[in-house]
Formats: sequence, structure tokens, C-alpha cells
Amino acid sequence: RVSFLITANNRIAIENLLSRSLQYVFSLSIPLTTILLFLSDEIIEVLAGNAFAPSALTLRIISFIPIINGLSNVYGFQLLLPFNQEKRVLIAVAIGSVVCIALGIFLAPYLAQDGSAIAYLLADVAVTITMMYHANSFVKLRYSLSYILKIAFSCLLFIPLIFSCRMLFDQALFVLVSSCISCAILYMIM
Repeated sequence: RVSFLITANNRIAIENLLSRSLQYVFSLSIPLTTILLFLSDEIIEVLAGNAFAPSALTLRIISFIPIINGLSNVYGFQLLLPFNQEKRVLIAVAIGSVVCIALGIFLAPYLAQDGSAIAYLLADVAVTITMMYHANSFVKLRYSLSYILKIAFSCLLFIPLIFSCRMLFDQALFVLVSSCISCAILYMIM
């Protein structure tokens, strides 16, 4: 759709379309990040077992990836590529690769998998910031701060729900399932 709007030279429609796309990204990625952040212990226990409990911190570190990659997708693949800016996307990915390798070499020996997770997270941040910088020369996307704050407030209400589920159930699977269901219902209501 963006490619068609570019050929029609309709910048306003492009801005509106991609701004709506950003709203979808925030609507899905912020709740997902919140769930990953606060239920990482249960997710790791259910998927990998107690032997992998230390990797819950690793999951918390990379829990912000959905937001970052969502923004990267909008700015890079939904905006830069339709404007035939493959070179700028390549530059952003190259910067991210350099950041990931450099930080991975430095952090992994000291922090093991957590160091690699930090390197991966910061590399994705570098890619996204680079894409945002390049994309702003083509289209200025609008953020609705009030919309983002509504989502964030709704997701903050997940925290007492998750702790309540932990008080009700002893098994990680029941905590995980009941938390996800109750958070999803609350989010839809909000």
C-alpha cells in the first residue's frame, strides 16, 4: 500500500497509514513485553525446566525486543524499502551487526548469555535508531503519546494480576496460563 501511495505522491496518506501501523505495533508489543518481563520465571520453568532458571534474567533483558523490532519494521521495511532505500536499510543492519559483535566480544566473557542478550538488545536499538534517523527525511511519523500512555497504564495493571495468580497457584504452568488469560481480558477491557 505504501508503494502505491508513493507513486501517487500522497504523503499525507502515507503518514496516516504508517502512524496507524505504529499504533498496532505499540498495541501488541507493549503488552507482550510486559508479559515477557514479569512472567519470565514461569515461561522458562514451563518451557525449559528448573535447570534453566538463570536464563529468566536473559529473557527479561530481551523482553524489549518486540517493541524495538516493531519500530524497526515500520521504519525500515514499511517506510524505507518502499522508498527504494535498501542501501540505508543495509547501513542500519551493518551498524547493528558491528554493535552486536563488538559488545558480544566484550560482554559475553563476563556476563555469559546475559552479555550476549545485552549485545543483541543494543544492536537492535542501534538498527532501529539508524532506520528512524534515515526515515525521518522521507516521512515524519506521528506518535500519540496519550495512546502510548494508555497502553502502558493498562499494562501496569498486569503486575497485580500476575502477583495474584502467583498467590493462587503453586505450579508455573497454572500461573502462566491464568496470568496470560487474565491480562488479555483486562487489556481488551481497558
